[in-house]
Amino acid sequence: MVKKENQRPFTPLQELGLDAFMDRIRSRQSKKKPVVSSVMGGRVQVRKIAGSEISVVSSQSSFMDSIHFDLTYTPLPHLGSKWVTAISTRLLAYGVVPDQIFMNLTVPNMISVEMIDDILVGMDQHPVGVSVEVAEIAPSRNYLSATIIGTGIQEKRSLLIRNQSGKGELLCVTGDVGGAMAGLRILLREKKYWDPEGGEPFKPDLSGYEHVIGKQLLPTTRLDLFNAMRDNEIVPGSMIDLSQGLINDLQVMGKESSCGFNIYSPAIPIDLATRKVADEMQEDVDRYALYGGEDHELLFTLREGDVEKLRASFEDFTVIGDVTDRKNEIVVNDGEGGSVDPSTGRQE
Repeated sequence: MVKKENQRPFTPLQELGLDAFMDRIRSRQSKKKPVVSSVMGGRVQVRKIAGSEISVVSSQSSFMDSIHFDLTYTPLPHLGSKWVTAISTRLLAYGVVPDQIFMNLTVPNMISVEMIDDILVGMDQHPVGVSVEVAEIAPSRNYLSATIIGTGIQEKRSLLIRNQSGKGELLCVTGDVGGAMAGLRILLREKKYWDPEGGEPFKPDLSGYEHVIGKQLLPTTRLDLFNAMRDNEIVPGSMIDLSQGLINDLQVMGKESSCGFNIYSPAIPIDLATRKVADEMQEDVDRYALYGGEDHELLFTLREGDVEKLRASFEDFTVIGDVTDRKNEIVVNDGEGGSVDPSTGRQE
């Protein structure tokens, strides 16, 4: 926090952190008529319909050019699809398949009607099959941005995430992690060679990096896990979309369930392509996995018996740790008797 003489304090949002800032905002909201209950750190809102067993579940995210995406290397249909993945995965983590998405756009003059059509094609063709409606379009001076609002219906009998992870439950994650960060590193490296004034089209060499580029530009929505849990009547203790990085999202889970976690670093699923990128960049691949965001996998806890039950019909997940009763404490074990400080990434 910066404070000059005779001036109000000035705390940058980055210094406070997004989750702490949202807690600050919610603490100011009136509690006289609690209509909406907030779960998973405020990422999802639930509105119960009076006199029924049905709830409307919603979530929203905002995306801005040059902050959340880069039009230099992002195909517009991929951009639309990724927006749907981001909001759908968040709702899936609360046991809801989205049925409708509303989008507000701010559009600068450099964006054409045809370019917006391409974004909508990506959204319409997304595997989740959600209905997309453009609610509002407003002009922008410089940047394209979008606010995506997803909604779905949850019945009492549907998959319900309890936010009640208990000691001894196993910590699991779908797919592999750190790949989106690796893909971003490659795209940023290739962007350095792009000459916007040049006469030739920009053709970066991305051969050998298809997996990590795909993780960054066109992530998968894990409907397969959702369906397997529903079909086998498996209810996780907690579940969250892996969007802000493994450590940050675990902090949200731990806060919601008043628990802590042991993570076993060697067990974290990291693709060979991700390791290759980290080696090329002379960077620590564990930092990609622990702190890199946008993987859009699902992170969840299960009782040991449910792990085996799930594995019988769904294999694309890995046990990476367990739940402890040490509230808000995350320990990253390196498999050799040491540990990593999750706040710094340094060996202890």
